Amino acid sequence: MSTTLGAVLAWSVIAIATTGVIVRPFRLPEPVFAVAGAAILVASGLLPWQDALTGVARGADVYLFLIGMMLIAELARREGLFDYLAAVAVRQSRSSPQRLFVLVYIVGTVVTVFLSNDATAIVLTPAVAAATRAAGAKPLPYLFICAFIANAASFVLPISNPANLVVFGRAMPALLDWLRLFATPSLAAIALTYVALRLTQHRSLQQESIHRDTPQPRLSPAGRLTAAGIIGVGLVLIAASALHLSLGLPTFLCGGVTTLIVLLVNRRSPWPLLRGVSWSVLVLVAGLFIMVEALDRTGVIASLGNLLLATLAQSPNGSAAAAGAITALATNIANNLPIGLVAGSVTAAHPLPVQVTSAILIGVDLGPNLSIAGSLATLLWLVALRREQIELRAWPFLKLGMLVMPPALIAALAAAMWWSPLFYALAHTCSSWTINLAPAADDPAALREPQSPFQSRNSARPPVPGATAPEGPAWQRWAERRFRLTVNDSLGKNRAAPPPRASKHRRLLTQPSPKATAMISNDRQYTRQPRTTSEI
Repeated sequence: MSTTLGAVLAWSVIAIATTGVIVRPFRLPEPVFAVAGAAILVASGLLPWQDALTGVARGADVYLFLIGMMLIAELARREGLFDYLAAVAVRQSRSSPQRLFVLVYIVGTVVTVFLSNDATAIVLTPAVAAATRAAGAKPLPYLFICAFIANAASFVLPISNPANLVVFGRAMPALLDWLRLFATPSLAAIALTYVALRLTQHRSLQQESIHRDTPQPRLSPAGRLTAAGIIGVGLVLIAASALHLSLGLPTFLCGGVTTLIVLLVNRRSPWPLLRGVSWSVLVLVAGLFIMVEALDRTGVIASLGNLLLATLAQSPNGSAAAAGAITALATNIANNLPIGLVAGSVTAAHPLPVQVTSAILIGVDLGPNLSIAGSLATLLWLVALRREQIELRAWPFLKLGMLVMPPALIAALAAAMWWSPLFYALAHTCSSWTINLAPAADDPAALREPQSPFQSRNSARPPVPGATAPEGPAWQRWAERRFRLTVNDSLGKNRAAPPPRASKHRRLLTQPSPKATAMISNDRQYTRQPRTTSEI
């Protein structure tokens, strides 16, 4: 079989399998189509079984992360933590659907930022469903928040989305650098997503009525341990992100230890809890990893990287915007997890500017808000809805996504391409400033005759042989003059600020003593010593 024919057949199998995951013909579960596509690729010889195992192994960190989250979510559901939080949310809403909407949105943002978007889909969705049942309200307007905020707030921190780890890989920026790059785009995405959801759900919220008297369940000690375990997971994830560690194993250990402690305290068997976990999600993810490995073998990743490098030479900003928009659309065709793997392979194999990599990441994280199968978090959200006996088709979600996603994506890409680089460069330049109270000895400015404190402010200065005018932008030159700073520029040169002028409030003497003049000339100091009685 020729290489071209094999690549076409592999693409066809992957396209059909991905369509089955999105459309779900005959209402079969999503993992059926992913596993079928992977099995056809291996059985037909289009992908060697060794490469298939390599693709499965690449998702080990994601599997561990999902297992830990699903364990602790199932534990919280069984211990009544979701029902307790639902009652608290209804009480805080004070019978106002609009206030409950805002409360759910804020909680969803916090959970996504500190526990990841998959945690929002797995942990928060059952809690919101329980809250709407307790309040007697229609669940979908509030459940839509869980799906959309899980993607809109998924690039505030590196831990907010496992796809962030896939895209950047070993080149993951430090936490402060990450915030400089993505803080402004994240705020834009979160704000515009809220505005779009509030406007589209305005009529439904006006027609809602929330029960005033909602019984407040009592949280058991096991429920408190589960809540402490969830908080511990969040703290461990933040620490792991700051230390550049993988997130899968810490999440798995926290979820496993919390589950074990609760089961030992209650003296319960683990089998009912394990049967309640949606293990089929792991099979779906493994099938997606295998299909991405097949794409890598066909040379698609190398072709995409070369095409991106060719367009960068023509228009960097245009290339970044195009890369973000195309990636966002691609996630709704093939899910953001395989697209994130492809994007991570492209960025690892080709040296791309951080501006382009940021745009690609925004497309991977925010683009899935368009369709119901755009991200792994949305698929987990669908699984959670089915467990709550709520069915949602693809078309209603797509209609809402076409109103919510494009404004947030445009604003986030614009912020990433213009605002974030400006703040990043400004902070980087300010962090490289060092105080320099005297000119450097090897700098041409040091040849300048020092201005005596006894000269007037408007005294003329002799020209300095070989001295050049200061370089850099106007704000930098102003900072050098105003604060007497030395700026280490990107070329590694030190430019010394000119010596300060004499203050107009300083006493001017027309005939300084010879000793004071010699001291200033020899030592090149800008302050004079007190004169003795003999000199006076």
